[in-house]
Order: sequence, then structure tokens, then C-alpha cells
Amino acid sequence: MRAKVTYLYKALKLIAMTETIETTINNRTQISAVLPAGVTAQEVIEILIKPEMNTNSRIMADKDFLIMKHPQGPVKVLFDDMLYVHSVDNSAHFYMKNGSRKDFTCSLKTLLKQLPAMFCQAAKAYIVNAKEIKEIDPIRDGSLTMSNGKQIKHGREYFKNIITTLDSL
Repeated sequence: MRAKVTYLYKALKLIAMTETIETTINNRTQISAVLPAGVTAQEVIEILIKPEMNTNSRIMADKDFLIMKHPQGPVKVLFDDMLYVHSVDNSAHFYMKNGSRKDFTCSLKTLLKQLPAMFCQAAKAYIVNAKEIKEIDPIRDGSLTMSNGKQIKHGREYFKNIITTLDSL
């Protein structure tokens, strides 16, 4: 998956070397030189010029995915592949449908702002993909059962938000 976002990482490095995004946009040949076959400079530019794609941020959001900064380079995380996120201190642990875990440095609050409406905060340290909730225990301080069988205790102050999110899907 890392190879799929290498083109974006290289394009971001080009922007860092130039004064502005506009300078890079005007010099498409520079971007095209680092892109794999089938990826156009225009596709990269469309992502880069979106206001939510702040290159100084640890998180860059698009319609279907996040690009997270990581010590080994940016990592693309598809929203549909995410089950839930558990946060400890300033670390976010992404648990994926395939059973893998991806670790990043970011706050839960910052992350929640970048995620689409299918995600909601279920507890102080958890964000869940509402599409992956299989069962809810409505009892005070009950639990959510995710599609992988993991039970996450939901906080009572977040319960109404979980139900609202599920109703909106």
C-alpha cells in the first residue's frame, strides 16, 4: 500500500522545495517525472490544492482515504478498511478489517475532524466505523460489538452520538 502513495509523497516533497503550490502546478513536468504510469499530474494537483490537504498536518483527508505521516513515509488508509481507532496519549492505533494495526502519532480530536460521517466517537479513547458495528448493548456503560468480534465499551455521554450516526447511515 505504501507504494501507492509514493507519488503523492514525492509531489509533496516537490512542493516543499518550491515556494508555492501554484509554482508546482505551473511546472507539471516536475511532478510528472516522479509519477508512476497511469497517475497524472492533474490527479495529484487536485488532491494537493484541496483546503483540507494541509501539507504541514500529520493527516491529509480525501473523500475515500486518509494519508497519514509516518516515519517511513506517508501511508494511505482507506476509510472502508478501518474498523476502529484506539488512542493512547498522542498515538492513534488504527485497527483494520484484515486484522492488521497501523500506528500513527495524532490526537483523537484532530483525527475525528478529518473522518467522514460514518465514524463516531464511542468512548474517550475510541472512534468507531459505524458501518462495522454489529451489536450495541444499550445498558449504561455497555459495549459495542464490531464486525471482527471486538467489544468496545461505549461511554454513556457518547451513546446518543452513536445512535445518531447509525440512523444517518
